[in-house]
Amino acid sequence: MNASDERLETSDKRQTAPVASRWSLVCSRSGFSMIALMITVVFVTLGSLLIQGSFLRSADMFGRYSHTLNVMDWMNQECAKAKEILLYSKEETVESESGHLEISGRAYSWTRDIQPIATNLHSIHYAVRWTESGKPMELKNELYVYKKDPSRTI
Repeated sequence: MNASDERLETSDKRQTAPVASRWSLVCSRSGFSMIALMITVVFVTLGSLLIQGSFLRSADMFGRYSHTLNVMDWMNQECAKAKEILLYSKEETVESESGHLEISGRAYSWTRDIQPIATNLHSIHYAVRWTESGKPMELKNELYVYKKDPSRTI
């Protein structure tokens, strides 16, 4: 072995030693610290809770609107029936009635009140009540019917 070979070996050792120490420094600094992971988990959790809360709120509003539309449809049909009874019956109709009904698995209670206001003029009052997410809900409708006097036809 001559002097130049020894220099190559020592120079190889010098070159590999700093590379190995640089690599060990890079490896020990790579990755995430525990505090960074914890902060990331907190932000992801808070974000998902906010998204879930707004989703549940919108689903609750959708259910409320859906039930209200079902009740409005039923109420319009019942008002049309009561109007026909008033218009085409010969006797004076004055009644108050109440009952329970179920639409799409939800229970509702309703009241109907038909009262004369003046000669040949009647009012029909409907009210439907139910509970939605622990809150009492009520939908009211009022209808006026004028019945022509058959003796005064031209």
